Amino acid sequence: MSDPTDDKKTTAPGLENIGLEINDDEQLVSDADDEEYSDEFEFDPKVPSTRELLREKSQLLALEKLSPEDLDAWIDAIQETLKVGLIIDGQHRVSGTKAQKVLFAVSALPEAAWPELAFQFIVLNSTARAVKESLLINIIGTSLDPEELTTVEKRLVDSGVPVPLYQGVMRLHEDPESPFYGMLRFGIADKAPIDAKAAKSKIAAYWHRCKVYPLVAHLIPGETKKEKMQNWVAQGIWYDYLKVFWNVAKARYADTGLWLPTTESDGVTPTSRLLRTTVLNLVQNAVIESMFKALETEINNDPESVKDMKALLPDINAFQKRCEMYFKRLLPEFFSEWGPASKGLDGSRGPRDEFVKAIRQVIESHKSVAELKSQTSGSIIFRLV
Repeated sequence: MSDPTDDKKTTAPGLENIGLEINDDEQLVSDADDEEYSDEFEFDPKVPSTRELLREKSQLLALEKLSPEDLDAWIDAIQETLKVGLIIDGQHRVSGTKAQKVLFAVSALPEAAWPELAFQFIVLNSTARAVKESLLINIIGTSLDPEELTTVEKRLVDSGVPVPLYQGVMRLHEDPESPFYGMLRFGIADKAPIDAKAAKSKIAAYWHRCKVYPLVAHLIPGETKKEKMQNWVAQGIWYDYLKVFWNVAKARYADTGLWLPTTESDGVTPTSRLLRTTVLNLVQNAVIESMFKALETEINNDPESVKDMKALLPDINAFQKRCEMYFKRLLPEFFSEWGPASKGLDGSRGPRDEFVKAIRQVIESHKSVAELKSQTSGSIIFRLV
């Protein structure tokens, strides 16, 4: 007597040679089914269908005799055709978040055809923009408390993110004693005269990288230059000198309108020429160069050879007094009576060099703005034509 279940089983079409059986109420995908299915979904033509894979293996005597490698290949190929969707962009992030079991939001395009997927990929990868550095500075400075930042700081630094410098820039903005308190703009629909990224590169970096080292090396703890540079940053000494320098300038021009934290109607251009980051950068360069030259000259001209930088600049208070002396010579009209050539300060080295030269002429040679305007011997920055 035959098995009563025999009539419920049948050998899979085209697979008699490999002994694959399925129930009558189950079917392999037919050609007609394929046509109807492809109307809804368009697969990459390079990816073979399940049916094609089965046919390709039809010469095998039995599925059970497949090698582990072939069986793995089957499983991978079949799983590939059964995926519920394709990732257009962000595969690495998905892998990382999956490994850490992190939930995140996605944008899905249900039943999108292959051309649509290609379109999305092209648009995403050709128009993507990096997050503005000003916003990154704000995120590091405000979104992470000190304890949270500690857990990722080393990884950020190893990735090339200048965390201590970013923290210093945020301190410029948030420290009530900072000369730039509340004056930075982070690109979040805020209006302020100084862009945070520009403040980083044109103001803070100068001090953070200790461009004033020849002046203050004897005031920094440490035996070697490497140790001194490390302490300069780690102990926040760089910020103290920056704050002293620019607070002197702020006090000098407080009643002149040159330090007002206001902008033009565009919300980004400072109403004060002095507060343009390129100008701030050139001013600190020029004043420090003049200070170093004056001290070096005094040391070299000492007949008894007893003067040195330590004697002439014994502490940060002496540094402050030197700054006050130089800014006193730099009259407010210096920043308001430029000629047409000043428009090139942001783009050309020539005008920038001329600007620094003009500052040093005022500080070192006591030149007046009237003399700088001279058509024959003045500075091109101040000439009207």
